[in-house]
Amino acid sequence: MTTADKIKEILGNELNPTVLNVRDDSKHHTGHHASGDGGHYTITLSTPKLQALNTLEKHKLVYQLLNNLFPDKIHALSIRFLP
Repeated sequence: MTTADKIKEILGNELNPTVLNVRDDSKHHTGHHASGDGGHYTITLSTPKLQALNTLEKHKLVYQLLNNLFPDKIHALSIRFLP
């Protein structure tokens, strides 16, 4: 299972999203010495479970859910929340 698949599995199971896209942007950061083995990912997400939260709270929740993937599997994460 790829890291992108693992991200989809975790967020899908926990948040039951209506939209969930995970893009691996690691190829754009080849040679980035600080990234180590972790990859760069962009997540686009929409779920009713997050609608009552502000943006900071949404980010904190997603980071908590993916905590076990940092820093070995994920080095950088960009998250876009849709209504």
